[in-house]
Amino acid sequence: MSALGIAEIVVRLLVQSRYIPAPSAIAGAIGSSFGSGGLGDALVSTTGSVVLALLFATVIGVVLGILFGVSANTYRAVRVVVEFLRPVPAVSVLPFAILALGVGSTAALVVATYAALWPVLFNTYYGVRDADPVALDTARSLGLSRGAMIRRVVLPLASRSIMTGVRVSSAIALVLVVTAELLTSSSGLGYFITFMQSANRIPEMYVGVVMCGLIGMALTMVLAVVERRVTFWHHRDTKDRR
Repeated sequence: MSALGIAEIVVRLLVQSRYIPAPSAIAGAIGSSFGSGGLGDALVSTTGSVVLALLFATVIGVVLGILFGVSANTYRAVRVVVEFLRPVPAVSVLPFAILALGVGSTAALVVATYAALWPVLFNTYYGVRDADPVALDTARSLGLSRGAMIRRVVLPLASRSIMTGVRVSSAIALVLVVTAELLTSSSGLGYFITFMQSANRIPEMYVGVVMCGLIGMALTMVLAVVERRVTFWHHRDTKDRR
């Protein structure tokens, strides 16, 4: 028997609470949520914000991580600021984003980008710092410029670490976007969940929660494919060793 089947039996026979609907009730509410509940628009809004936040965090994090990794002086100059900002909870930045940008998806995007930035930045930084010194010396002996060495040697060597940071940041971006939507937005899955809860439409509320999980699963699957393509040489070496 599947986990959903067990959950169906437990909820219907043991729990029997209108606030914990059975999986079949949640599945039945999906159609109505898409039809008249605005779930489609909410899904598109949240997915777009998460993807944009992850994209911005990846670009900024990789650029800064490489800069800090190849230039110890640069990192030392900004280390105090970075170490101060890194442990600040991203949710605590939300009021400042609302004051500056107003209530809406832009504030959610900025806060999610801020939260997702740190795993990418530091995984890039440590990946660059841990690059094989033999490979770097070989590149120098071949006369590669600094830019060419970063592009052809440092980035490939740090790619696995970078992708690890991106995968971690994808979950963080999703959490922060939905959290910001719960508190501020007039669109997105966070608002959809809050609206359905206030309207006492409990199965539809759970549909919103399920959709958040599906977005997370989809991001994980897409990033797994991207990682295999970006670090194809690593997977090839692993197969050869087997």
